[in-house]
Amino acid sequence: MADTYIETFASHMDKTSNIKVKVAKDTQRLENSSVYITSHLCKISNNSNTYSFNITDSKTNAYNPDINELFLSCAELNTKLNILACILTGIGADGAKGMAKLSTIDALCIAESEESAVVYGMPKRAKELCSNVQVKSLDEIIKTIIEFGA
Repeated sequence: MADTYIETFASHMDKTSNIKVKVAKDTQRLENSSVYITSHLCKISNNSNTYSFNITDSKTNAYNPDINELFLSCAELNTKLNILACILTGIGADGAKGMAKLSTIDALCIAESEESAVVYGMPKRAKELCSNVQVKSLDEIIKTIIEFGA
């Protein structure tokens, strides 16, 4: 999503859901039961069990943001965290490799179904690389995120 759209999108989602939805900011601490949205390369870092964002622009990766980088950074943090990873509609394979790694630490991994995805590239590749990915419609994904965040 373009930067100009993200603030409006996050604000709308925050007002219309029971979960806090925010735009991720560099060095911002992560809060439980919150959803973060970004248009930049984003990794999660752990300093003394305080998790925060490290946001940059990618100069070398094909995608910006690069979901693989985000998911891989989460997989390296701590296996005691409850992690929900979702891949929605999109072209290419971004996120599939990171989701496969997350699945090895028992994260809940979801790929959007072909029926509800506008473009089935990214969810399809995630399904191919991640043996225990759950495939769900967009409505089912929303319900799962709300239940997970409760």
